[in-house]
Amino acid sequence: MIGDKAAETMGATASAVGRETISLSQNPMAPEIIEDAIGDLNLKSSPEVVIRRVASKLMRGDQEGAKNYLAFESGLAPSEVDARINTAKSKMDEAIKKAREATATTLKTVGWSSFLLIALGMIVSVLGGFLATKCNECYTLDTHGDEVKRMRANK
Repeated sequence: MIGDKAAETMGATASAVGRETISLSQNPMAPEIIEDAIGDLNLKSSPEVVIRRVASKLMRGDQEGAKNYLAFESGLAPSEVDARINTAKSKMDEAIKKAREATATTLKTVGWSSFLLIALGMIVSVLGGFLATKCNECYTLDTHGDEVKRMRANK
C-alpha cells in the first residue's frame, strides 16, 4: 500500500515536472509575448510563422538571430528591432523564471511527501515487528515439537 502511494507520488512528480518544463516556445505565453512586441508590424511572412521563429530563436539564446530575422521580415531599423526584441526577451526571461519557481515548488513538495511516506512506512514496519515479537512471546507456535511428540506417541 505504501509502495503504491510512493509510486503514485513519483508518477505525479514526473508528470508535473514534465508539464512545467515544456519548452516555452510551445507555451501559449511565448507567442503572446512576441505578438505584443511585433503585433503592429507589416511582415513579409505570415505573423504566426514570424512569431514562432522569433520565439524559437529567443528560447535558444540566439538574440542576434531573432533581431536579424525580425529586421528582415519587417524592414525596420536595427535600433527599433533591438528595442522590441529586448522587451520581448525580458518578458520571456520573467516567464521562464516563474516556470522554474513553480517547478522547484512542485519538486520540493513531492520530496517532502516522499520522505513522509518512507518515514511512515518505517514506523509501521517497526511497530509491526514489535507487535509480532510480543505476540510470539505470548502464543509460541511449536509445531515441530508437536510433530515429534505425535510421532513418538504413534510408535
